[in-house]
Amino acid sequence: MRPLAPPSASWAANPANELAIWLIDIEKGGSITLPTASMEALRRAYIYEGVATFDGNVLPANHLANLDASRVTTIRNDGDQGVRILLLQSKPIEAPVVARGPFVLNTNEQMIETVTRYQSEGFGRWPWPSHAQTHDADEGRFIRYPDGRRVTPPAS
Repeated sequence: MRPLAPPSASWAANPANELAIWLIDIEKGGSITLPTASMEALRRAYIYEGVATFDGNVLPANHLANLDASRVTTIRNDGDQGVRILLLQSKPIEAPVVARGPFVLNTNEQMIETVTRYQSEGFGRWPWPSHAQTHDADEGRFIRYPDGRRVTPPAS
């Protein structure tokens, strides 16, 4: 299956930026070998299910591995269940970053404009006249799937 193409004018559309976003599933006893990229590319793998072995280093779920994209890397599943990994890779964007709360922009001027708009126009607020699609705050966090299952995150 081929991924959707990024917008043609986006940074992600330029192959020179070496952008890769992979969801990797490895069955019990299986392995995958990652192709190399340039020395400038940054590559990180987040294990979100199972236990993965990266060139001899064992990492359990909820851990991040910083990988050398210029080297061939083999990821193995030596555990007793499937392994699921989110792998992100790209060359650095090399753009300035200004962060405040949920906003991440490139300049202080953009940040001032965005925060001012958020505070004055209600940008980001619930735009509908009814809260019929919401649930009571005392229900806490949960996910309801289309099949009716309801899953709550583990207590922290």
